[in-house]
Amino acid sequence: MRLVVLVDNTVFSKGLVAEHGLSLYGEYEGRRFLFDLGQSRDAFLKNAAVIGLEDVGSVDFVVLSHSHYDHTGGLLGLVGSLGKRTFLYASSRISRPKYRDAKGPDYYIGLPVELENRLCDVFTLDLSFRERRVGPGIWVIPSAPDYGYPLSLKSHLLNEDGKRDEFEDEVYLCLEDKEGLIVISGCSHRGVLNIIYHVRMVTGIDRVKAVIGGLHIRSFEEGLEVGRHMNEMGVDSVYPMHCTRPAAVCGIMSAFKGRCEVVGCGGEIVL
Repeated sequence: MRLVVLVDNTVFSKGLVAEHGLSLYGEYEGRRFLFDLGQSRDAFLKNAAVIGLEDVGSVDFVVLSHSHYDHTGGLLGLVGSLGKRTFLYASSRISRPKYRDAKGPDYYIGLPVELENRLCDVFTLDLSFRERRVGPGIWVIPSAPDYGYPLSLKSHLLNEDGKRDEFEDEVYLCLEDKEGLIVISGCSHRGVLNIIYHVRMVTGIDRVKAVIGGLHIRSFEEGLEVGRHMNEMGVDSVYPMHCTRPAAVCGIMSAFKGRCEVVGCGGEIVL
């Protein structure tokens, strides 16, 4: 499995653009995919071209982890660069409006409104609230339940009813490897520990080779707790990105016995 970071909050390579968001290009068992698309229309496309991935518009499938603008904004650019009709995997609730009350209760932060009713025109949609295998060794798993581990829900992130968003539209991409599961998450609003517990139950695979993506934790203490529990859960490695604050990464590194590596725009993960 190969992953290339196209969009992240940090950048480690010259010529690339960072922004608050996440987008990953992946290759797995002969299939190519995009996981999330960043905030702006074309940052992920420009970075892909600089890296040398000029044909990202011809991927086999796209996964959207949830509908927030910093993960779906690039849809506007992808639509214009698609080389073929492509599968889009997401939750059946992906088009529900999202708001942020820190900038006023009606500050919209969801799916690009220009595409709200056009996704079916350019993608073969697979929108479901159920876990499913979408190919050999490839799982799309929705919204982890609360298993008693900390959630990463914020009072200023609101759903269409103006209430705290429970992120029931969140999905995770899981890839089977002979050494365990590779778990990819956009923001882990449902709590990364709940997510790990859940995907192990759904797939029946206990060992987790890697956890990759945004963990949505801020403090050193949160990082310590995540690192300690990942040790107990048999996680081999973690690649925190995007919404994982530096203090939290330091906490993970202090407690986690496996490999913890920070990867920004242009970074590559080969497992």
